[in-house]
Amino acid sequence: MKKIFYFIIIIILFTGCKKKDNTQEGNGLGGKILVNLTYKSTTQKSGSDTKSGQYSQFGDYITSITPTTFIGKFLDMRLISSGVDFASSPGFNIIDNNTEMTSPSRLADFSKNASVNFTPNVPRFNSELVLNLFVFMPMFYFQEFDLPLQYDNVTILRYLTYSNEGINLANDFIGGLRNGRNVRGSHQPFMAAIFDPAWGGGGNFPPVPSNYVFGSTDSTYIFNSTGQFSINNPLSQTGYIIRSNAYNALTLQPVPEGETKTVTGTMTFDINNLIQIYAGADNIPYTSDDIFVYAPRFWERLSVNLSAI
Repeated sequence: MKKIFYFIIIIILFTGCKKKDNTQEGNGLGGKILVNLTYKSTTQKSGSDTKSGQYSQFGDYITSITPTTFIGKFLDMRLISSGVDFASSPGFNIIDNNTEMTSPSRLADFSKNASVNFTPNVPRFNSELVLNLFVFMPMFYFQEFDLPLQYDNVTILRYLTYSNEGINLANDFIGGLRNGRNVRGSHQPFMAAIFDPAWGGGGNFPPVPSNYVFGSTDSTYIFNSTGQFSINNPLSQTGYIIRSNAYNALTLQPVPEGETKTVTGTMTFDINNLIQIYAGADNIPYTSDDIFVYAPRFWERLSVNLSAI
């Protein structure tokens, strides 16, 4: 009787091992996926033409500025298949909590067309994987630029102030500094007036979008979320979410054991004339109440293009 029992156990163990081998190797699983992203600035999109969009609520339009330096820092970046939530949907992180907060790989220098290589932890999959969503959370966008010379004698700019003056790109958040006409700082003042019409300047910035979801839509728009999972909000965030159609789904095939597949792509941000200046409440140009904002629908200047080779 004992011999029969042991024989059955051996059969079960052998069958289980065989099934495991088929799952991990026989179906072409276990290979490595690498990601290379190049961050580009461009002047080719219509958004860079200041005549294509101006605000009417901020007074007369004065001029536009192209930053000489423009760098993004990301808290999270991922590819997702479907539109429910990352926990139950296939996909993988390109940047996540395992990436050191001070790591240069979190930075995207659009002004220098910089490239960054990633080795993500990709869960195994045994059939074609269509990654229809590209999601990222920026910590900040850092820009440097010079004000028009007419501001030489304007020492206080109500709508171009920061809550703190610390600038260190290794940090989670940054403030800003003005030295004469030279300005270096985060995105916050340039988005504040857009997302809070009642904002009166100063350092208490209103909430701005912290989540960008590309794909599975035929247009771009702002989604104001209460935290419910949806195709517009696959990470269950609250607040403003940028939705964009400037992404084509990436299709991946299983990678056999010992082989490597590279996903290459570009994230492009058209920074030409990105910052617009308006005359403010007094409608007199080059005074302390002038308003500095990103161009209308600035999110349409962002696009993502990925392919697998």
